[in-house]
Amino acid sequence: MEPFSILMTIYYRENPLFIRDALRSILNQTLMPNEIVIVKDGLLPLELDRLLKRYQEDYAGNIKLCGYEENKGQGFAANFGLEFCSYSLVGRMDFDDISKPMRFQKQVDFMSTHEEIAILGAWFEEFENTSGQCISLKRFPEVHEELVHLSKKRSPFAHPTVFFRKEAVLDSGGYRGRIKEDYNLWVRMFLKGYRGHNLQESLLFYRITKDFYRKKGGFYHVKEEVKLHYAFFKWKHINWLEMLRNILINTAFRMIPSVVRKKIYVKFLRRQI
Repeated sequence: MEPFSILMTIYYRENPLFIRDALRSILNQTLMPNEIVIVKDGLLPLELDRLLKRYQEDYAGNIKLCGYEENKGQGFAANFGLEFCSYSLVGRMDFDDISKPMRFQKQVDFMSTHEEIAILGAWFEEFENTSGQCISLKRFPEVHEELVHLSKKRSPFAHPTVFFRKEAVLDSGGYRGRIKEDYNLWVRMFLKGYRGHNLQESLLFYRITKDFYRKKGGFYHVKEEVKLHYAFFKWKHINWLEMLRNILINTAFRMIPSVVRKKIYVKFLRRQI
């Protein structure tokens, strides 16, 4: 089985209870990572700092802490953390999500036997409050050609479920931007010729917080969406009609009130369990 790193980024607003849940789900895997790299994206409150150091002490040799003083966003933090990852195979995870016990085993086994795959994702289940109260299942296409087609409209992977090959990410220019930095990266990897795949099962519980729908809106998101899809157009990943469609749909979604955004998300963008 191929050795691998787990890469996580954390900033000052993370909930300590969620962090414990996330780390426990990693440390209770049927296949343990060879290392867990945690990037502190800016200075952390004392409680969070102590919590991470306590885990580092309890699992000496398995957890690497690194970081810097100013918050610079998840994309910058992920690029920074990649420098500390010792292995070619890297798995991503967020600090408010929970990996299922067999997640690493299944994804590492697949990547170890499919050397042509550079990005591997999976489905996930959304939950509120506790992982036992799942409210929906998010599915993604399986094979590369379907993922390329989907990427002309939206991201073809759920970022917290992804494993990738470090060299392929670096060769494609790494993460860029503060909004949808992962989507930007997947498209550049596709344009470089790297192939993707999604396992057709849920391997992660994705936490929906009270701020989830509010954070999806605002003019800043609109501006970044326009820049993103214009870049896709310049790279000839999409044509001008596809660019216009994407910008119009995303602008409308970002600018409506969060209560309306929630209703649209629940009715049209979720697959109920």
